[in-house]
Amino acid sequence: MDVMQHALLAGIGSLVAVAVGSGVAEYRRKNRRNIDRVGIMPWTTVQVIAVIGAAMMALYGFKMGGW
Repeated sequence: MDVMQHALLAGIGSLVAVAVGSGVAEYRRKNRRNIDRVGIMPWTTVQVIAVIGAAMMALYGFKMGGW
């Protein structure tokens, strides 16, 4: 594997971690005890963007033919 593939794998791993973390944050926000404590972070949007980014990077890696 060359440097480009390592960079793609690192990016995919980071974006998957962001997607999982934002999913956990959205779950915690939906199930909070104090309903008056609202948040301003759109966790669902962050999760969707991270998943799309990871998918695009994976498709680019497959297109390169190294995987």
